Amino acid sequence: MRKKVILPAALGISLIGGILFSAMSVGAQTPSEGTQTIIQRIAQRFNLNETDVQKVFEEQRDEHHAQMKKNLEEKLTQAVKDGKITEVQKTAILNKFSEIKTNKPDFKNMTPDQRKQAMDQKKTELENWAKENGLSLETLQEVLGHDGRGFGHKGMMFMQK
Repeated sequence: MRKKVILPAALGISLIGGILFSAMSVGAQTPSEGTQTIIQRIAQRFNLNETDVQKVFEEQRDEHHAQMKKNLEEKLTQAVKDGKITEVQKTAILNKFSEIKTNKPDFKNMTPDQRKQAMDQKKTELENWAKENGLSLETLQEVLGHDGRGFGHKGMMFMQK
């Protein structure tokens, strides 16, 4: 009887986790306050161990990160094949993405003016990095398939014109 309850609950948690993590910024290494609350509520509602629920969320995040990285590498490989960028530029872009992921500003604790200033600074840094690597922001947008919304994931919209 217990197995009949645990399996659907685990599948439900996986599904909920997938939906939540696809809608949230997946770059955080620790759960946000909102995510932690959801984890606690799921654990309480289905009488599950909170650590086990946390692991499901972490596994989902890791799988999503791996898929995003794979998609990025595929886009860049195609761009090299199409002659839009070089293999050296592909490597530079991959390294820049890793750097951006690990060095994100903490926008939560900033005023709107501070956020704008930080994003403007990041945009300038990216423009300089792109020039140093023989790339334009337009080329990056074209290669990465972005429609001007940004370089990176949610919150990293410092490529907007």
